[in-house]
Amino acid sequence: MIEITELLWDDQNIAHIDGHAVTVSEVSEVVFGGSALFFDLDRPDRPGRMAVFGVTTAGRSLAIYLDTPTRQGATYVLTARPMTAKERKTYDQLKEAGP
Repeated sequence: MIEITELLWDDQNIAHIDGHAVTVSEVSEVVFGGSALFFDLDRPDRPGRMAVFGVTTAGRSLAIYLDTPTRQGATYVLTARPMTAKERKTYDQLKEAGP
């Protein structure tokens, strides 16, 4: 997997995550912080897209979806929202299991 070095924002994705009551700073905190777990979405029609699950320092559990990163590691944020209960359970189990 390519290392994410930059998140790409525009008015559309900022407004979209705002509709889920998520901020740009929360997304950055999760993606670049120590709590993130990255998952390849394995979509044949959209190779390279990924999900990121993580928790902010304020305790918000977020599910973030990213487009295919460039070779330089820049990626467009497709959406971000609070994790579902099932996603949080998966996240907790994987974090507990470790690397």
